[in-house]
Amino acid sequence: MITSLRKRHRLIWTLWVVLLPMGMIAAVMVVREYPSQELTMHKIPEAYPEVLKAVDHPLGKVNLRKDAGGAYQLELFLKEPISSPAPMLYLNMNRQEEISGNVLVGNILGTGLYRFSVSKEVEQAQGVFFHSKIAGRVVKSIPFTDKPN
Repeated sequence: MITSLRKRHRLIWTLWVVLLPMGMIAAVMVVREYPSQELTMHKIPEAYPEVLKAVDHPLGKVNLRKDAGGAYQLELFLKEPISSPAPMLYLNMNRQEEISGNVLVGNILGTGLYRFSVSKEVEQAQGVFFHSKIAGRVVKSIPFTDKPN
């Protein structure tokens, strides 16, 4: 290297030695706070007192509930997981296990307790079924009984 290139090379590396740590310190100062590591839990609403329809199925337990104000709630307790990706819960309104003509209630993420607010038309429901959009078919279904058990 000739003398002028050596001087320029030394100057550039000196600038890097000074500017890189200053840039890192400035970047740390710009970050306002670290992201939270707390897990957020889904809060399940309270169960309505009156059970209108209920069924105990090997897959899980389903209750249709009503409160004093006339609001309806569908309660689902899954005992075993649905063996299909991204299952959606539907109310079976027309005795056909197809999406059309039935009411989408919500998505199911795994086993456990779920409570969904539903409209008054749920009284005419014949049961519930799980439909997978990815698989493009009904995976499982649970029919309602007439009386709570």
